[in-house]
Amino acid sequence: MFEHMMDGFSAAFSLANLASLLLGSFVGVVVGILPGLGPMVGMVVLLPFTFSFTPDIALSLLLGVFCGGYFGGPSRRCSCVPRGAVFPGHQF
Repeated sequence: MFEHMMDGFSAAFSLANLASLLLGSFVGVVVGILPGLGPMVGMVVLLPFTFSFTPDIALSLLLGVFCGGYFGGPSRRCSCVPRGAVFPGHQF
């Protein structure tokens, strides 16, 4: 049982999976910041590219886009500063 768990951990933490997860997270944050787009749109756009990848790399990429998109969405709203304020709630 433990050898199967170690095989799974070694596959999950391989360099290719971590690189696709990092790339997917970056793309997801960019897609999440853009108005009108969200994580689902980012996943749909990247879905045709994943057909040439192995299943574990493709799922890592799509998981990165999904999580990064939900992280990038609120950053757009939090960075909006009201006119005339240096910090939100404080007048210039």
